[in-house]
Amino acid sequence: MEKDDLISYYIKKYSDCALRGLPNAKVFESYFTAGLEYIKTMELPENPILVEKQGSFEIKNKSFTGIIDCAYEKENCLIILDHKSHDLKPRSGRAKPTKTDMELDTYLRQLYIYSGLLHKETGRFPDILQFNCYRQKTLISEPFDEEVFAETVNWASETIDKITENDNWHPSIEFWKCRYLCDVHDKCEYYQTNRR
Repeated sequence: MEKDDLISYYIKKYSDCALRGLPNAKVFESYFTAGLEYIKTMELPENPILVEKQGSFEIKNKSFTGIIDCAYEKENCLIILDHKSHDLKPRSGRAKPTKTDMELDTYLRQLYIYSGLLHKETGRFPDILQFNCYRQKTLISEPFDEEVFAETVNWASETIDKITENDNWHPSIEFWKCRYLCDVHDKCEYYQTNRR
């Protein structure tokens, strides 16, 4: 799609695709404006390899499905890029990790897991992991680390094991997640009880 076509498509479709039930018009407008500004000024990678690539893959005999926003090559480096509306901060570089460093590490798990799909598709792991935090106009780049990849694979596998072994699901009532992200909050007895 050409950029001008993409802009008009975005304007026409935003209301249908935006996060359902944003809490107020100001938040809705803020996200809309940030997305529109990004589209108007975005620069696409020159050598994309994968764009919006959905695929299934296995890690430690566990099935995963993911969508890679973009993978591209630049200066002989393979880069996996994910677009985020969230306000992530680049790594602080401090000896003791900050809260924002730990938050970044949590988000990076997604790209480490998607690295398995990238490897399946290209035969290579990425050299660099990137987040394009487009609302803040921040590009965060982190080198791919095989040791962190192995740790993430173990974390994902262990998390799946814990989930599949659990048969007692206690609710985690969080207003934002329950009200704006959950598709069944209007039918959930826990959400309805806590609203009163």
